[in-house]
Amino acid sequence: MYKIVKRSLSLFFALCLIISAVSVVSAAEADVLSVVVETVNAKAGDTVDVDINVTANPGVTVVRLYVDYDENALTLLGAEDGGILNEAMFSDEFSSPYCLAWFDALSTENVTATGAIATLRFKVNADAVEGAYNVSVYTDSDNDILNADLVPVQLEAVAGSVNVEASAEDAILGDADGNDSVTASDAVYLMYHTLYGAEQYPLNQECDFDGDGDVDSDDAVYLLYHTLFGEAYPLH
Repeated sequence: MYKIVKRSLSLFFALCLIISAVSVVSAAEADVLSVVVETVNAKAGDTVDVDINVTANPGVTVVRLYVDYDENALTLLGAEDGGILNEAMFSDEFSSPYCLAWFDALSTENVTATGAIATLRFKVNADAVEGAYNVSVYTDSDNDILNADLVPVQLEAVAGSVNVEASAEDAILGDADGNDSVTASDAVYLMYHTLYGAEQYPLNQECDFDGDGDVDSDDAVYLLYHTLFGEAYPLH
């Protein structure tokens, strides 16, 4: 009797090991849909568009995603289909979490396209403080993303954000680099702005410090003199 029980236990544990191994293989081989949410910069009161992009697509027919965002800083105004997946069905309830869905009940072929699947339009609330507000996507169940064989596809998502910058009214006069103090580094930053442009060195305020109507290298020099000699070189 002892030998029978021992053999039964051995078979049971062997079966458990086989099931575990199959589960690990299945998880490792599962198809993955990769989604990246765009990051954008804005100021309080701005309206911005945020793209949701598919960067890797193993083939899907059904996709349902939920968008999570901070309603204390962002108000969702609408969503536009990117037109690369199947028929879109977006929620008409513009609140977080917001549901995006694409499906075709009769489709027998996978959609493998990549690119922007949706564009979300947000209004940055007027009282939003400076900071980064995440916009992320997630699924609610294993069956939210399926391929043509009705096999679940996993989601790999990278969150984006709406980065709210200080407005010109909030900025400290002379603080060109936005670090809340006025030093020689602001003069250097402004000089870089004049040399390399606003894309690499954006300004948070009007920087015509010498008051001649132009923002140029003279303003950077003037700002440097201000940091050295104070009110002998007042900022305009």
